[in-house]
Amino acid sequence: MARRRGRRAARRWLGLPPRYVVLGVVVLLLAGTVVAGLLREDSPGPAADAPRGSSSDPGPDLAEADLDLSNLPLPRSPFCALVDDDRVPVALGSPVRDSDAYGVGDRVDLAGGAGDNSDEYACTWTGSGGTEARAWVFAPAVSPRQARTLAADAREEAGCEDLAGRTTYGRPGLTRVCSGAGTVTASLRGLFGDAWLTCEVSDDEASEDDVRSRAEQWCVHVATTIGAS
Repeated sequence: MARRRGRRAARRWLGLPPRYVVLGVVVLLLAGTVVAGLLREDSPGPAADAPRGSSSDPGPDLAEADLDLSNLPLPRSPFCALVDDDRVPVALGSPVRDSDAYGVGDRVDLAGGAGDNSDEYACTWTGSGGTEARAWVFAPAVSPRQARTLAADAREEAGCEDLAGRTTYGRPGLTRVCSGAGTVTASLRGLFGDAWLTCEVSDDEASEDDVRSRAEQWCVHVATTIGAS
């Protein structure tokens, strides 16, 4: 159809005297130049000099609106490969130096040097400065009653305080910031359907506000990514 219109237009041009043809071509070229210039000014184009390992999409803006993820169902399954690689350095505040993951039945080291078989799916990313971004979901189903117990146990951790975050992270759910030995850890955890998800960021150089902000953005990304799988 486009070729037919082009041929008809050519025939109309050919029926005019040469001077009108030349004048018409000049007018069209000038109009095209003006339109192209306006489009270049109005179009934002790609982000300039975006660093490797960062995303031009910042994700949900927690400063603009509260987020309620309490009705988001999550599968109790491996999820590490689903996490956006561009989001990890942002959560860490530095490039990724190392990563690790384990699943149900894998042998994992516990505090004090003991070992046990895992009953969860977990991922850990370590930054160049020793910062960590982690997330894990229990493989067994968790009832609301069990979730309330898990939340109560978390509140017993020493050196931590509950924060009224802008994100409703599951139901029940809680946001915590812990400080000790020069390290700040901000975590979000909660029940999504029958899946208990915990997500956190640790940093031994940044302020509590900075770690909390990064943890909220990170944990929202993890939850929404798993929920969309």
